[in-house]
Amino acid sequence: MDHDDWAITACIQWPNGELFNKDAPFGTYHVEAPTAEKAIELLKDDFRGCKVTIHGKPIHSIVTEDEYENGD
Repeated sequence: MDHDDWAITACIQWPNGELFNKDAPFGTYHVEAPTAEKAIELLKDDFRGCKVTIHGKPIHSIVTEDEYENGD
């Protein structure tokens, strides 16, 4: 079974405005979801309580079962 992977570029900030990762304000987060909209929803849910600013459009790729299991 293949997996739908979405690479989402985002800036995440704590409620006080401090960056989640000061060394790399913009990160790429990989989320498994059927659609880009659902992937964004899941990412925001993972960082509940933080301000999540999405940059650009999520990039879709298919990850095979072997790649998924091996972390390739």
